[in-house]
Amino acid sequence: MARNPLHEVASWASEPTRPDEAGAHVNGAEFDVESFVARHLKVRRGPLPWDSRGRKWELEVCPFNAEHTGGSAVITESNTGVIGFKCHHSGCVDKHWQDVRALFDGPRAARKPAGCAEPSVGLPATVTGEDLFNRQAASVRILLQVDGRPIVGDGLTMLAAEQKAGKSWVALQAAIAVSGGPQFPGVQVVETGPALYAALEEPEPRTTGRLRKLAPEGGPWLQRLVFVYDLLPLMGGGAEQLIALIEKVRPRLLVIDTLTAVVKARRSGNSDVFRSQYQEVTRIRQIAEVYGVSVLLIHHTRKGSSDGVIESIAGTGGISAAVDTVWRLKRKPEGHAVLEVLGREVEECSFALCFETGTPFGWRFQGDGVKLAVTAERREICDLLQEEGGLTPKQIAIELGRSRVSVRAMLKRMLSDSLLVKQGAKYFSTLSLSNGGNRESEAKENQ
Repeated sequence: MARNPLHEVASWASEPTRPDEAGAHVNGAEFDVESFVARHLKVRRGPLPWDSRGRKWELEVCPFNAEHTGGSAVITESNTGVIGFKCHHSGCVDKHWQDVRALFDGPRAARKPAGCAEPSVGLPATVTGEDLFNRQAASVRILLQVDGRPIVGDGLTMLAAEQKAGKSWVALQAAIAVSGGPQFPGVQVVETGPALYAALEEPEPRTTGRLRKLAPEGGPWLQRLVFVYDLLPLMGGGAEQLIALIEKVRPRLLVIDTLTAVVKARRSGNSDVFRSQYQEVTRIRQIAEVYGVSVLLIHHTRKGSSDGVIESIAGTGGISAAVDTVWRLKRKPEGHAVLEVLGREVEECSFALCFETGTPFGWRFQGDGVKLAVTAERREICDLLQEEGGLTPKQIAIELGRSRVSVRAMLKRMLSDSLLVKQGAKYFSTLSLSNGGNRESEAKENQ
């Protein structure tokens, strides 16, 4: 029977390469075989899966004999970093991986300065700027957006707010929407899928009540929304539990509520708190990156006022430094709030929210948060004028505790928007009163 070189190569390449056949043991962190193959060898196919989690490259031409073509020569790399070479033809039987590398990089002794000892640890892998420049730029998958602006993508997003500000409602509404349940009003879900919710600071009955308020009709999507109520400390087995849960559920969104609950391991008094918090949050981000999942991490803000989003995060700067995106939810009077968004891959922006107690129940995104701030100021002036009647700019400034200059500027804009009418030096609101009248008619009557 005629010999089939390709068949024979496929047969031995499907089995683990033995060390004596490989001819070299190379630390995978020290040498980038893929880059080497791309620079020096003509590849017929590859990299292809090989030896469980390893890979191989079938070469178009053997580097030692141009007549050995068609994939008869193969470069292999095992999952432990062992690199091997084999050509089927008997003329190359004595050629191994170290010979291939020496062919292009020179003998091993010549690749390092004279008298230089072998490194005690493997060197980290390096990549040239040219390789990076020529790669196709990786795009971040977007999960949630508002008015076409991304607010959640792959990676780690932290939602911070004061206690009882409603951050858990925001997280649960997002998880429900991603799972295919009722929409989160004002939010566009780009990609639906399973959601895993680590509710570490609430009992199951509370979740039941919240689900029934947010989604009273239920539905088959509830099977894709999975809850867990207890995890080990993150650096004491909790990270491994999260990984196992992710591999089981395969979530598109993972909610961890809260950071404090998942990093509950005790630290010694002499520990570096900044480094510890950075390492813990970084561990969560690494899990998100490896498994391609969007993680929403709930946390608290500092007590007292803070101007900046980053400065408001409770704990050390190690927490905010490790996340990709930060949300700060600032609760306003009468069920209103502003969500400020700041991140590496998203545009800095803010959104107005309103908590509705009717149907649908829960938070609703209303649009630009800057406009909400202006609307709140206008509403405050209108409410004052409805209660007190016509007032001068000076009187309004005194009542609201603002500067006369800013009040005059606001009154001018409100007048042009027909929210006010002016009678002499006084301003009146045109918004409807509870009894059906309005300040505009009152002003006309006073003329």
